[in-house]
Amino acid sequence: MKPLIGITGRSVLCEDIDFIPKRLAGTRVDLHFRDYALRVAEADGVPVQLTSSADPHELMNRLDGVVLSGGSDIGPDRYGRTPEPELGVIDPDRDSFEWAILQMAVQRGTPVFGICRGLQLINVFFGGTLNQDLGLSRSLHDGPHTDPEYRFHEVTMVEDTLGSLLYGTSVDVTSAHHQSIQRLGEGLVAAGHAHDGTVEIVESTRHPILGVQWHAEWGVLNDPGFHWLVESSTAREGS
Repeated sequence: MKPLIGITGRSVLCEDIDFIPKRLAGTRVDLHFRDYALRVAEADGVPVQLTSSADPHELMNRLDGVVLSGGSDIGPDRYGRTPEPELGVIDPDRDSFEWAILQMAVQRGTPVFGICRGLQLINVFFGGTLNQDLGLSRSLHDGPHTDPEYRFHEVTMVEDTLGSLLYGTSVDVTSAHHQSIQRLGEGLVAAGHAHDGTVEIVESTRHPILGVQWHAEWGVLNDPGFHWLVESSTAREGS
């Protein structure tokens, strides 16, 4: 059987979505961007979009792999900081749900692929910290969300890492983020950097965990990270 890959999403109010009737303004909606699911399916996995209304334990009893998707900023209380003026929207409920998912993935040895926010959550989970805003480097990384093909920037890989095995010596990526890794989490390796020094890819030395700062779900070609996730989840399923 193909591995079942869970993909996290976000919860928003109906009043923030123009086409939903105003009478539903106070109702919440689970929002998932379809590109994540498409990339998982193209890599020969079975994507399922997760709701935070579900019990994380019950979900992880059924999943073979997990995608931690992009989205809002992580609450700085998670890494011992106070909010700075540049901090964007945070979602404490999502932080708690994904934290529990990641914690159980680590305990079970379930492969995890973190994308954008997902990489940042992985770093914080393992005791790392974040820059709450990139400052002068922001223009390189935070592109308009309406045009994911608008700009590429290069990521140079570190030799003898999983990142270099998957992506070669360098790769051109598209990004839309204003935060970045400040201090690397315990047991994580920075496997690639942008030319301004921003950490763009991390991998765990102890667990099947990979995170990329760019939006791996965008683009014409399927990002190798999705293939790694599905292949790792298949190997685990058959073990």
